[in-house]
Amino acid sequence: MADTLRLSGISRPERYELRLDVYLESFRYDGQVRISIKQAEPSKTVRLHAVGLEIGEGSASWGDVTQEMKSCKVLEKSQMVELQFEDEIPSGMFDLDISFKGHLREKMEGFYRSSYKNGGYMATTHFEPTDARRAFPCFDEPSFRAKFSITMGIELNRQCVSNMPVEVEQASDDRRLTKFQETPSMPTYLVAFVVGDLERSVTTSKRGVTVEVITKPGEQELGRFALETGTNCLDFFEEFFRVEYPLPKMSMVAIPDFPIGAMENWGCILFRETAILSDDKLSSIIVRQRAGETICHEIAHMWFGNLVTVSWWEHLWLKEGFATWASMVAIHDIYKEWKEPLKFTCSSYLSALRLDSLLSTHSIEVPVEDPGQINEAFDAISYLKAASLIRMLADFVTVDEFRAALKTYLERHQYGAATTVDLWNAVAEQTNLPMESMMSSWTKLEGYPLIEVTESSSGHPSVVQSRFTVAATTETTRAESSKLWMVPLTYSTASEPDTAHRFILKEASTRLPFDVSKEQWFLLNSTRAGFYRVNYPPRVWNAIILKLGSMDYDSSEAIPASARAGLLSDAFALARKGALSTTVALDLLLSLRGENEFAVWEGVVSVLYDVKRVFCDSYPEGLEHWRSLAKKVVSMLSDLVSGDQGSELELELPPLRRIVMSLLLAADDDSTKVQASELYEQFVKDPESVSPELVAPTFAHHVSDLGEQGYEDILKLYNDAVLNELRVTCLSVLGMASGTEKLRMRTLDFALREVRAQDAFHAIGSVPSADEQAKDLVWSWLQNRWEEIKARFCGGSHVLPRIVNAATKFSEDGKAAEVQAFFQGKDQSGFATSIANSVEGITADAAWRTNSTMDVRNWLTRQFS
Repeated sequence: MADTLRLSGISRPERYELRLDVYLESFRYDGQVRISIKQAEPSKTVRLHAVGLEIGEGSASWGDVTQEMKSCKVLEKSQMVELQFEDEIPSGMFDLDISFKGHLREKMEGFYRSSYKNGGYMATTHFEPTDARRAFPCFDEPSFRAKFSITMGIELNRQCVSNMPVEVEQASDDRRLTKFQETPSMPTYLVAFVVGDLERSVTTSKRGVTVEVITKPGEQELGRFALETGTNCLDFFEEFFRVEYPLPKMSMVAIPDFPIGAMENWGCILFRETAILSDDKLSSIIVRQRAGETICHEIAHMWFGNLVTVSWWEHLWLKEGFATWASMVAIHDIYKEWKEPLKFTCSSYLSALRLDSLLSTHSIEVPVEDPGQINEAFDAISYLKAASLIRMLADFVTVDEFRAALKTYLERHQYGAATTVDLWNAVAEQTNLPMESMMSSWTKLEGYPLIEVTESSSGHPSVVQSRFTVAATTETTRAESSKLWMVPLTYSTASEPDTAHRFILKEASTRLPFDVSKEQWFLLNSTRAGFYRVNYPPRVWNAIILKLGSMDYDSSEAIPASARAGLLSDAFALARKGALSTTVALDLLLSLRGENEFAVWEGVVSVLYDVKRVFCDSYPEGLEHWRSLAKKVVSMLSDLVSGDQGSELELELPPLRRIVMSLLLAADDDSTKVQASELYEQFVKDPESVSPELVAPTFAHHVSDLGEQGYEDILKLYNDAVLNELRVTCLSVLGMASGTEKLRMRTLDFALREVRAQDAFHAIGSVPSADEQAKDLVWSWLQNRWEEIKARFCGGSHVLPRIVNAATKFSEDGKAAEVQAFFQGKDQSGFATSIANSVEGITADAAWRTNSTMDVRNWLTRQFS
């Protein structure tokens, strides 16, 4: 039998009895597993997954027959073992028994060890997508669902938690044996178990489900927000999906070392500490909001991903996109003051548009086979673009109709596996719409459409759709011209600004069914639910800019905040592509002088820093011009940030003030530098007296202003910090230290050798933000330390890509070919897409700089000379 990457399906598991005896002090464990298997046809061999395990004895038994394993063949490429027997195992049910041994390594994959800051260890798991096989022999593919009966043998002074509640415990002199209740049928990647020094905070949902947050000793209070949010979210989803959560308990566990933000193991969700723990006084509003979003995302998976599993990883979007969309819906219900739909548009949706505009993007449904390819599929396309398409679909068919279809989908496929077509069938039955033909282009094609608008003498504008890319060549345009999307267009006009009319674009081009000959301006994608960009004729862009600059932003006739954010993003994306003058985009930026939403201001500030990075760092007067531009933007913000704390902007005032302080520090404003120095001294004396939102810019100024002394101060704060959020803040500014190359190299090597692997990219990414020389330094460091970097960070599927991205994303100055050449021929398993994205981003920025520098310089000169 060939060494294939997928299991044949001849043997299908139905139940696991798994026992692990864990010896945490020596970082090892002994295991036994009995798998009840349904055999489709007789065979002398059984294949299943196992990596890095020492396989001991094995046997197969059926009826009165027991047959010992003859040999065990390791299939390294496919990460499997083939157990060979003397006689055929007949078709039907049989039990496979295997003994094995494993090691608790530091790499955040499989069953591994995590360390406490002040000493001691925890053993924990991360199995998604293909690492359960590193913990125990199993059928490690998502369609192989089975029930699990798990027993853990641990030291008497430890506690353990798993997917289900404890069924029975037995204690001896120095060991405890804990058996958990049997799970429902589920895939291996959702199995979880944690062993360590644990404390619980417990409550119950409205329906009586036990909800608990589990932390290190002494940190229960930091989990209070998560406990409240998680319980409310569970109640919300049971009502929203109209399908009950099927387990008796839901644990949420804070893990010191975790490769991703969180993992949705059924009944035992594991979180990185910064994604679940927060302090009422020391945590920023934004960190707490991100924690809330992560908690709701993982709880949404209890239905999408757990109750119904994807049949294979090419359908990953069915769970990740849904969880991202559903978390937005839940947060908006629980914390309406957070304005989650607007935040989603300004952050997740626009981020997906940016990534999907690269030629190196991939379709939502992408064929994957080996673990490296599967890991790469866990990106913004599968999460953010997928969530945006789900939002577009729900907006098109109405949320109520969509909810009804989701109930059908969940009930029809519960405890089983599903595909994209299964979802389309459920929605089609509910709406009587041809969903597969409508949506297949959105899931099967890379990228998304640009809608080009032209006006005519008849008054009815025409539109043409084509794939949008930031750096399309003529050849690319021709190759993509045959790709068409069925586009749900919305449009608003100056005479009806608060009404969104709808129209379906099915062809490459058409004339729109409304007359704009008497309209000052009009907008397509006015709700920003559609996943596409729009380019207008010059007259319309100018009219939109005039409207934004003169309107009352609180009026019902104002262009909505989501549309304002989308216009800004579209304008700069089109400018980067060369389809719109960058000066028009800059005019639009300044027209947002009355902007009153923090989420939109974040977009303004982001493009402002892009302008500095791409244009103003490259000529002598550029920095002074940019500082003048930044101060003008701050003056636009002044009325908002000086507002009454009791106003409706109360929640947004602290992060708005962070924006102001950061911009003024970047603009070298003397009074702000004095303020930042005073705030630092105040923080050292009393951390609670400084707004958490101002800590990061205050630390950044301190380390950049005082050089080596500032560096040592921030490093001490990092080492002394109890709250991991503060440690991450310290890392994110450490590389900004002014002065010598020595300090920057120290930061890079500190990140490589001493910082937790999950947090290292914060420190590495802080270095190239310092200046042009620092960008070259971090790229040289990555090349010189590559083997050590890969050895340290290759464990944990999402760690190494972040390190690579942090070290290459700022290398714009002719580095694309150099980056590509360096990685050519190297094993890029798991991060090839990160390299391709970096290279294409560098190339696009270089082209934008070449094509628009003189226009930007002239515009800045007119504004500020």
